Amino acid sequence: MEQEKLNEILQAHKKWLDSNGEEGARANLSGADLSGADLRYANLSGADLSGADLRYANLSGADLRYANLSGADLSGADLRYANMDYAVLPLWCGGLHMHADDRIGIQMLYHAVANILFSKNTSSELKKSVSNPDMIAVVNKFHRVDECGKLEAYDAQHK
Repeated sequence: MEQEKLNEILQAHKKWLDSNGEEGARANLSGADLSGADLRYANLSGADLSGADLRYANLSGADLRYANLSGADLSGADLRYANMDYAVLPLWCGGLHMHADDRIGIQMLYHAVANILFSKNTSSELKKSVSNPDMIAVVNKFHRVDECGKLEAYDAQHK
């Protein structure tokens, strides 16, 4: 996508956000080729980026809250300091090899570990492997831990 067209979409999206949907238009970049795009600090909150090609895009500092990134290819994308709260992330190979910072890394780990520990369908072996003291200490640094709850190591006798 050409930068001029992208800037128009981002301006309309900003209007949409600022006016609570009364003006402008929600950014629909689903399926767009944004590989290598410079989207540093872009406000893409609530944007539809499903299926977008974001390989090697610079999304550092971007606001991606509530963004739909399902099916997006984030290979090599720079997501340092991006806000990804409530975003939909892809769980396929295109969701691998992105450049995340500790905040995002801890957020992703917290979700994975919490679901493994909670599920009655995951094995004791898997639960034990993700609940060593070092891992539990790291995931409990999640920036929303007060809201979601601290995790505790798996105890086979009490589960």
